[in-house]
This record gives sequence, C-alpha cells and structure tokens, in this order.
Amino acid sequence: MSWSTLVIPQSPPYYAYTATLLPSGLIIYIGGLDYLSDVYPVNMSEACLYMLLFLIFHS
Repeated sequence: MSWSTLVIPQSPPYYAYTATLLPSGLIIYIGGLDYLSDVYPVNMSEACLYMLLFLIFHS
C-alpha cells in the first residue's frame, strides 16, 4: 500500500476544516478559518463539495 497527496488547485480558501467522505463518493468540507483573515470562521452554510469522479469542487 502506498500513500500519495493530491494537489487540488481550486481547493477551498480556508483551513482547520473537517472533510468527510460521503457514501456517494463526494467529500464535504465544513467549517474552518478563512486564509485571508486568519481569524474569521467560515460560514457553516458555505460548505464545499469535492467530486471525486470529476476531481472538481462545487460550492
């Protein structure tokens, strides 16, 4: 078994979030802090979905 990191150029502009793999194959990113402000939490209604099948984000 090997591990690799996928670099995603259009990833969400925040950090300290939670990412959960859903049974549908989507990954949902919720919460975190905004990179630009470094202190403002991301609005919980602004969750992003990552589509593994197409390797793209959808908000």
